[in-house]
Amino acid sequence: MNALRVWLACLIVMATGVAHAQDKSLLRPDPNWKGMLIEFLYPKEWLAYYPTAKVGDFVVYSGKFGDKREEVVAVTPDYVVVSRTFSLRKDSVTELRTQYKLSDDDKKKLAQGIQPPAAKTKTPTKGKTTTKGKPAAKEEETSDTVKVGDKELKCEIKKTGKTTTWHSSELPFDGIVKKESTGESFTVSSFGRGK
Repeated sequence: MNALRVWLACLIVMATGVAHAQDKSLLRPDPNWKGMLIEFLYPKEWLAYYPTAKVGDFVVYSGKFGDKREEVVAVTPDYVVVSRTFSLRKDSVTELRTQYKLSDDDKKKLAQGIQPPAAKTKTPTKGKTTTKGKPAAKEEETSDTVKVGDKELKCEIKKTGKTTTWHSSELPFDGIVKKESTGESFTVSSFGRGK
C-alpha cells in the first residue's frame, strides 16, 4: 500500500512539472523544496536504523529504470524526513519527501531503551501454499561481500522465489545493497552517513 501512495505522489509531482536537467549532482535534495510532504509510519525494516538516523545519511541506487537517491533531511525525536530523488527519464529528476513517524508502541520501547524487533520474514514450510493455491516460495539465506566504491560490504543474501536481495547492516535505511528480480534490478552505487 505504501508503494502505491508513493507512486501516486510521483505522478502528482511529475504532473506539476518538477523536473531538472539530468545530472548526478541534481539527485541531491533541493534546499528550496516546497512540495507536498507524505506521512507514513516508520517501516518495520528500518527500526534498527531509526535510533541512529542522522541528517545527511544517504544511499544512491543505480538500476534498470535510472538512478535514485534517498537522503535524511530532518531528524526529531518524533519523526525522520527522507528525500527521494530519482530520474524516470534521462532528462529529468523528481523529488519526493516522506515524513516517517514511529508508532506509539515503538516510541515507548525506544524511550525505555528497548530496541523494537525488525519485521520478521516468514519462511514457508514444505506443503504450504499461497492464497492463489500455488506452492509458497522457499527462502534461502547465504552470505557474500559486495564492493561499493572502495568498500567491501558483508551482506546476507536472501533468495525468495525469483527475487534475490543483498542486505548489509552498514547501509542506512533498510540495508538493501542489491536486488535482482524479474521486474526490478538495482545496486547501491554510493552511500554515506551524516555528521
